[in-house]
Amino acid sequence: MKYVRNIQALERGLSQANDTFHQQRIERAQRRYLAAIKALAQVRKLGVPAVQVNIGDKQINVAGVGV
Repeated sequence: MKYVRNIQALERGLSQANDTFHQQRIERAQRRYLAAIKALAQVRKLGVPAVQVNIGDKQINVAGVGV
């Protein structure tokens, strides 16, 4: 797999160091994305209702579970 990636990088005119940098950047972004999805799933699993408080208008909205 790494061999194929190196060949593709050479075809695009990227050095191996530059290609490695970009691959690591993509991998870090994917890890952050998956961590965010996991955190969102955990929050949704908790079932905490959404709360909105507007101090100026003296309005308090509390949405039920599943909203």
